[in-house]
Amino acid sequence: MNCQDVRAELDRLETARAISQEVADHARGCPACQALLQADRRLEASLLVLEQATPQVRLTPRIMAAVAREASTAAAAPAPLSFLDRLVGAIFPVAAGRRWVAVGVALLLLAIVAHQTLVRSPSSIPTPQWEMTLLSFDAERLPREWAARPAGILLPWGEPVDLGPGSLCSLQWPGRATAAIRDGRFVPAAAGFRLERGRATVQVVKTSPATPFTVATPFAEVAVVGTRFTLDLSADRLHVSVAQGRVRVVHPTGTRDLNPGESLAVGATGFVPVELPPLAPGEPASSVSPAVAGSISSTLEEESPGR
Repeated sequence: MNCQDVRAELDRLETARAISQEVADHARGCPACQALLQADRRLEASLLVLEQATPQVRLTPRIMAAVAREASTAAAAPAPLSFLDRLVGAIFPVAAGRRWVAVGVALLLLAIVAHQTLVRSPSSIPTPQWEMTLLSFDAERLPREWAARPAGILLPWGEPVDLGPGSLCSLQWPGRATAAIRDGRFVPAAAGFRLERGRATVQVVKTSPATPFTVATPFAEVAVVGTRFTLDLSADRLHVSVAQGRVRVVHPTGTRDLNPGESLAVGATGFVPVELPPLAPGEPASSVSPAVAGSISSTLEEESPGR
């Protein structure tokens, strides 16, 4: 017999005096089991000296009667109000039966006000867009609706426009800028547009330096506040010419500022030392027919009167 067997037998016995001979023999050679056996005998001796309790007369019926009384009292008493009930009662001091009707009406009014606020919020105002007019184009390259109605085409930001070789379009962003793009592929953007191919003549209405108008290209970014300039983008470089105002050309290798009559070229590796003939103020900066150039110039003049 081992210690575990001794503990199991002591748990089964009602008194430590009724142990078997095997338990007694094991306890004599095992100090731990001997101490456990002595503790059980002391506990048993302590219990024997206690006075036995005598149950009162009809104890069980009296207990059950008390339980029944408590249950009936609890059922008759009103349930305590929750925090929500107390709050609603303070806001709507009406009869309990009509209180939640008032809450429903209040929630409906709140929903109507919230809906009207969202409808009139700035986020629901249409995003400003470029408006394009096609002056020269190949109908087979364009969406059918553009070819059928080439004026007043709204261009959302981020969607590329590829008009192909020989094309010419006029862009207007009311109150912000106008542009004429030949042989163009470009992407309208929030701050201007990205020119991916072609030649662009841009007129920018003077605005705050904190919100410059930008034209991004594969070689550099052109940032302006208010000016007239021309971008000529080829496969290997970008030519920038300024007619009015001031233009900043930004390239990873550095930054150049151009004043009226100045030009520069930018390639993949940086600024290219090449001389371009300067533009005279008011001279059309694109190889457009005189009639078309006059139409574009008049459009630019309407966008920025007095310039």
